[in-house]
Amino acid sequence: MKNGKMVKKRISYYLLILLFILLCTIFGIGVLKYRIGAQDVYASLSEEDGTIPYKVSWQWIKYKGEYVGELNDGLPEGEGVFTSADGSFSYSGQWTEGCFNGTATITYPNGEIEEGKYRMGRRHGLCRTYYPDNTYDDKLYIQNQVFGNCITYKNDQPVEKSLIVNGISSEELMEEAQDLADQLLESQKMTSDYISVSGIVEFVEENTENCNFRINSEGLGMVTGSYGDSFGNGLEQAIMPNFKIGDKVMLYGYYNGYLKDGFKKDLDYYGYSCFNIEPVFGIIISENDVSNPFSFTMNNPYLYMGMRVEMSFTIDRCIRNGKNYYIFGYMQTEDHSSDTYVLHITSEDNELFLTGRNIDIHGYYFGQYKDKKSIENSISGITETEYRKYPLVEVIEFEKK
Repeated sequence: MKNGKMVKKRISYYLLILLFILLCTIFGIGVLKYRIGAQDVYASLSEEDGTIPYKVSWQWIKYKGEYVGELNDGLPEGEGVFTSADGSFSYSGQWTEGCFNGTATITYPNGEIEEGKYRMGRRHGLCRTYYPDNTYDDKLYIQNQVFGNCITYKNDQPVEKSLIVNGISSEELMEEAQDLADQLLESQKMTSDYISVSGIVEFVEENTENCNFRINSEGLGMVTGSYGDSFGNGLEQAIMPNFKIGDKVMLYGYYNGYLKDGFKKDLDYYGYSCFNIEPVFGIIISENDVSNPFSFTMNNPYLYMGMRVEMSFTIDRCIRNGKNYYIFGYMQTEDHSSDTYVLHITSEDNELFLTGRNIDIHGYYFGQYKDKKSIENSISGITETEYRKYPLVEVIEFEKK
């Protein structure tokens, strides 16, 4: 009897296992069919323009609505328009992998209209926002953070302007900064507070992305530092002038400590210990060489960050890197014939920019471009590296003449 009961229990146990496997199989087939069906639908939509329900998250607000435009694997790709269900929010422009990416126009529920450039769901580039009170402003964004000049217009005339450095205006930065000598009297430690220091430039060395320098500061002696000063550094760029030996400068930034091993062993290096700073903003108080042939723009390209420009240039040469074109051109005016600019143009087409031809552009200042040159010293025969710097203009529209 006991053996019979044991056999029945085992049979029941196996039947339950088989039933469980059968149910899992049926459920799995159903899910698979559903998923295959969904993929087929999206695949059919991705072959051409389509309309799909969609939702976006922008500035901490989620919008549900409808997307009409080009698709790839069921996601917005290329040109398309998203409109929220109540019609109060819309994005019309370029998409990549379902994200805002490229040139577009955004309409907000409060009536504001924003025209600008975006990179993978973030503002990146110059954006213009129109407000219901008939004013508008231009702001330059790098990785969704405001950087450079912010200008407000009314009746197409500028009425307010501020220079944003490290997330705050340059005026606020200068007010907050404590003189480095005063701070060192209180504490020798590094802090997150802004400091200021002035002095005479005694040494400058350029590399591909940065500028190393040393100034002789009254009361502190030698102060060294380094800052980013090349196109492509993004938020690591500093709004600084191009130093020349002998210039008197005022610098604002952070104190990095006292370097006992020295910063740069140049020929006239002053000792092996000095204070080190990381500047984020600087101005030239007085120039050593007043006969400097270059314009103020050439010497202070970062002060113009984000400001719109419409100019005509004569093309000198062009460097192409994929879809990026870097055009070296000089202005068509007698007063600034020595000023050479670099125009950055992004184009999917195979453009041809010929030397000697003219080009009209609309764009905005975006720092400077450093061009590396290898020059052989005629006396020593040693090949030396020289970096020539040019104001950079990010081109929005252009016309070749």
